[in-house]
Amino acid sequence: AIIAIIASIAYPGYQDQTRKSRRAEGQAALLDIAARQERFYTEFGRYTSTIGAGGLNSTIASPEGHYQLSIGGVPANGQAFLATATGQGDQTNDRCGNLTYNQAGVKGDSAGLGPNLCW
Repeated sequence: AIIAIIASIAYPGYQDQTRKSRRAEGQAALLDIAARQERFYTEFGRYTSTIGAGGLNSTIASPEGHYQLSIGGVPANGQAFLATATGQGDQTNDRCGNLTYNQAGVKGDSAGLGPNLCW
């Protein structure tokens, strides 16, 4: 009974730490997207909403598959973007939710906890 009580307390904490460590993968993927966007902007004078061929030549999933990547918020003049990393699998339970990064370097999360807690 004592082991069950300890496990019921420790396991949720372990899961939170695992999700937090996986969050670094989403953050790194967003920073890679931002760097690719800047290279694209240097060449074409605008940002793109295309992650694959003809755009950033990147994949839509983070390296370990814990996040799905997307680009939105690109106006007609192409002078802005919002990259989003959407949690997949167990990452959907991460307290920070989806991670975001824009052309101005503003970091965000869908839970509204802020970059100090989620980045």
